[in-house]
Amino acid sequence: MSLESLAPELEAVMGLGGASAVIGTNASGQINGVTASSSGSQLRGPLGSPIEGLAFSVGGYPQDSKIVVTRGVFDRLSDLLTKTLASGSSLSGRDAYWQKQKTTAATTLTDLDEEFKRLDQRYRLSFGQMDSMVRELNSTGDFLSNQMKMWTSGN
Repeated sequence: MSLESLAPELEAVMGLGGASAVIGTNASGQINGVTASSSGSQLRGPLGSPIEGLAFSVGGYPQDSKIVVTRGVFDRLSDLLTKTLASGSSLSGRDAYWQKQKTTAATTLTDLDEEFKRLDQRYRLSFGQMDSMVRELNSTGDFLSNQMKMWTSGN
């Protein structure tokens, strides 16, 4: 028995072609030009194909046959991703929070960099002044040491 003999208009309406079911074998055929996977009397749209989620259960008579349409995995995954990435979603809110944290951290880093430059300049200036004072004190110390040697030499 074949589906074509059960309902000749099925191919035109549903794009079901070359489908057949023989007792004791798996059903076989194409749905809308795509070879369907089969198990027993069921023809199913393969995963990832445009007909994923479509199933035909082939019975002995047309009234025993069933057509089942379910949402495919990729369609559900696509919806999940769309909802997850949509503005106003929890992920969108977290992304906005971390973007704000990144901006705040960049601003803080810039402020710290400016403060570092000011401190570096101030410390270099202070070090230069202290180094100059130490040289002057060393010079004064050398002068006083020489004066003390002259006094103690007894001349």
